[in-house]
Amino acid sequence: MIEVAFQISSTVLRSTMKTYTERHLNRLLGLTSLISVGVLLAIAASANSWMEGFGAGNSAIAAQEMADTLFEPTHSILVQAKLDLVDTALAHGSLNTMIQLMEDLDLAEDLRGFGPFIVFAPTDNAFAAVPADLMEDLQNDRELMAKVLAYHVVRVRTPIRVDEIRGTSVLRTLERSLIELRRRGGDILVNGAAIIEADIEATNGVIHIIDTVLIPSDVTAELR
Repeated sequence: MIEVAFQISSTVLRSTMKTYTERHLNRLLGLTSLISVGVLLAIAASANSWMEGFGAGNSAIAAQEMADTLFEPTHSILVQAKLDLVDTALAHGSLNTMIQLMEDLDLAEDLRGFGPFIVFAPTDNAFAAVPADLMEDLQNDRELMAKVLAYHVVRVRTPIRVDEIRGTSVLRTLERSLIELRRRGGDILVNGAAIIEADIEATNGVIHIIDTVLIPSDVTAELR
């Protein structure tokens, strides 16, 4: 019974992602129900990774682990934090551009009520360094801008501190593409962007500040 339910859920989730791709994110941005854009992306990405990792023979185990992860309480390292990710970013003072763009696209609320997330947040200066023509193209296309912003957010079971990063690893973002974390000497790089301030704790996740805006390869291809 659990396996059948998981297979049905998997089909629905894949269909959700297909709908997202075909109808474009800017139509989903108007959702007023509790299932928001970020939640749809997070659930679909989680389901996809478990289906690939466990295989059909272990669907029941995968279904249970997915449920445990999606609804587990926030990790203990966040207990002392008092503000959610959005308010934590605003209080920092140098992350206003990212939050403003998220608010313009109605994505900021996802970083308030859900998680845990890791946010690789570019500074205001990093956004200012994006070529003017590229930024204009992104601002004129809500779907592409939303993809760029979602590419900086990762849904995790346990927020990762930088001292836990060893060698090279990859994480799947809410945009559904992978980003690479790599330790190089004393530096931590995210797709080549340097983490310049780390482990900023919020009630529902952790912010690592980076010095460059990350652009997913599919967005770059669409803009060519």
